[in-house]
Amino acid sequence: MGITRIKHYTIEEIAEICNTKVDEIRIYEQREILKPNYTDQETNQKFYTEEQIFLVDCINELRNMNFTFDEIKNVFISGDFQTIQDFYNFQVTQIDLKIKHLETLKKRFKNRINSFKSVSQNKKIQKQSKQSGKIKITQFPARTYVYVNDEIIVTAQTFIDMHNRMQKIVMDNEIHTTPPCIAIFHGDYLKAAKEKSSVDVCRAAFLTQAQKDESFIKTLPEGKYAAVLFNGAMEESIKVYNKLVGFIKDKGYVVKGPLIKLYHVNSLHTQNEEELVSEFQIKVERVK
Repeated sequence: MGITRIKHYTIEEIAEICNTKVDEIRIYEQREILKPNYTDQETNQKFYTEEQIFLVDCINELRNMNFTFDEIKNVFISGDFQTIQDFYNFQVTQIDLKIKHLETLKKRFKNRINSFKSVSQNKKIQKQSKQSGKIKITQFPARTYVYVNDEIIVTAQTFIDMHNRMQKIVMDNEIHTTPPCIAIFHGDYLKAAKEKSSVDVCRAAFLTQAQKDESFIKTLPEGKYAAVLFNGAMEESIKVYNKLVGFIKDKGYVVKGPLIKLYHVNSLHTQNEEELVSEFQIKVERVK
């Protein structure tokens, strides 16, 4: 049975194989990062194996990634492949953490972009609010929302708590949403600030196919909606709501869905109640 001989390479050969300079490999040796497999005692010529070729590739790679010679030496000085592999595994873990951090930053920047859009939309809404109080029958397409539901007495704090719960769902599931914030009142709106009733807090959502069947997703049907834009806080909204209900009846329509309230300019945008801009929408059908 023959003896398997290990193939050896000169420094010029491995420089060509690794597409690097002979001087670079000599620097690796001087810094004790790389050692030849053996040195001919008579000619003092150094010889290398495929193992050293692999290591030169690794060193070149790490240098291109801006690792210092000292950092590389600390890993390679032992010559133990397991130590080097552990170093690479550690770097992969660090990169995963950086990616996670960057994804978090990306989400924050996207949310901030949405905030800018919200500000622009608010300016547009504020201009439109000069015509507030005018009720229209408008055809809306089906609309998809991410939402949370609870039995609450509607106050600023309970609304904020529900909004925060909804935002956690948005962040945890990487859902792209757009303003404004919306509340859907399943009970009597006139009693919402005094008695517990079922309320959804939601935002319009752009979903992936996998997200569409999630329990926190709701779709409002397309159809005709009686809609009105108005300024003011709760007291003013009650007046507008009564006016809206009267309009629906007077125009020969019947209510076919819950009250939807869109908070275009809310207390997070202004502390002046006169600058608050909201919109009521109620799905209706004409009486046959």
